[in-house]
This record gives sequence, structure tokens and C-alpha cells, in this order.
Amino acid sequence: IKGNATVVILVLIGLLTMPAVSALAQTSSPVAPSPPGAVVWFVLLTEDAGAVLDFYRELFGWDIQVHTTSHHVVIHNGRPIAGISQIQGEKPDVNEAFWLAGIVVEDVDQAVKRATRRGAPVHVQPEDSAGYARYAVISDSEGVPVMLLDPFTSLGGDHGAGSWVWAELWARDPDTAASFYDDVVGYKEGQTDVGGAPYRVFKTRDEIRAGLVKTPNEKIEPAWAPYLLVSDLDEVIARTPTLGGTVLAKPDRFSSRGSVALLADPSGAAFFVFQRNTEGASK
Repeated sequence: IKGNATVVILVLIGLLTMPAVSALAQTSSPVAPSPPGAVVWFVLLTEDAGAVLDFYRELFGWDIQVHTTSHHVVIHNGRPIAGISQIQGEKPDVNEAFWLAGIVVEDVDQAVKRATRRGAPVHVQPEDSAGYARYAVISDSEGVPVMLLDPFTSLGGDHGAGSWVWAELWARDPDTAASFYDDVVGYKEGQTDVGGAPYRVFKTRDEIRAGLVKTPNEKIEPAWAPYLLVSDLDEVIARTPTLGGTVLAKPDRFSSRGSVALLADPSGAAFFVFQRNTEGASK
């Protein structure tokens, strides 16, 4: 899973992708804001956006709206959930595609100030996208790009198969990462049980918002890993290679809650897919 991006890439997110989303957001009815700490938005940064559009449309039923030749907005069940942006890779023969996470904070400006006090670079300074959100883009303590959001409208959320259902930070030093996100986002660390093993989590307002795991080896770069909900994991896995994707890790039962697999789209961006058990327990 990739976790690095250039300033140029992130500026493109701020200047181009967000206004496109704001036009859609202004057509939505106002709703209760997402709670601080919720991971509600992802942007796919890829060197080959054209190669992934049909993959996501066919596999997850996404309505991907083209706003320019390089920037797209994903609508699912009538709600904006993601962006897809074409980038110019800077490392020849190295895949740089990855999903950038967007986390809700109470005050974007203050969160950025706290991040800079910890030495975090700011790639996009706080600014408004009319009808959508106030947002900024920084890098965390391990160089993982992350978007900080204060949404003005409803974004993301768990709305059935094809929507985001979970997010997980993979860090080489989870303790330092936990301290950073506590200070910047307000995450409090907790622990739950997954498959009989302890699993670290981020919480706000006594609710679990995301997971925290240590990268298994030095080959895996720190990153925010998104999880998509699916209704038939076996079917998704079977169709992935036929649509140009790759199955990186086959299904593993995620305790009593369901099963998970790791996929990569045709441009190489990795993400998890999760199927709940028949009782419909949430993650």
C-alpha cells in the first residue's frame, strides 16, 4: 500500500478535485455533520485514471462522473464518496497510485496549527470549497498524506455495498502515530478484539472511528488503508482479475464480524474489501 505523494499532486487535489465535488454537494439536502474523527472521504491518486474507471464501475456499481479529463467524482447511492485524480508519477517504473484518506476534524485551521507544531508539512493550506467542506492536506508523523475536513454536507458513510465501511492506519511506529493523531485529530487510542487477537483502534466521543496496525515489514510503506463493503466477497474476488485488478490476499475471516480480502485496481492502488457475516454485524 502506497503512502507517499508529492506536493504537486496534493495541490492538484486542492485546486481541482474539490470544486468539482462542491458542485454536486450543493444539490444535496443539508444533513447532520459527520462526527470528528470519522473517515468519510478518499481520493484515488493514480497515474492511469482511465484504466480504473470501468473497474470500479463494474465491480462496485459506482457512478463516476467525469469533470475534466483528469479529475472525477464518485457518487454512490446519491452521495459523493470519493474522488479519482490523474497524477504524473515522478518515479519511473514505480507504481505511485494510492488512496488518500479524508478525516473529519472540528476545526481545520486549529488542526493544521497543531500539526505544524509537530513538524508536519502542510501541502494544501486550509481553504473552503463552497458547499462542500473546509479542508487542508498535511503529512503525518511518518510522511503519510492525509486530508483534514470540516464538511458542510453529507459525505461518504456506510450506505450498503460499494461504500466505505472502515479505514486503518498502517504505521511503522504505531505509538508515535497514535500520539500525532491524538494531538491533531483528537483520536484517543483504544483496543478491541479481532479474531482472538488485540486490535488497536482510534476513538472519538467513545466511538471507534478507525484501526491502527503496525506494518508487518519494511517493504510495506505506512499508509491509510480503505475498506469497501461488499455483499458477495467471492464474486468480487472472482471478477477482479477479469476487470484488470489483482487479488493480493485471499479472504481471511475477520473474527465473527465477517471476511476481508486485499485487492489492487488496474493502476496498482491497494484497498480492502469486507463482507459482513449473515447476522450483519458491523465492523
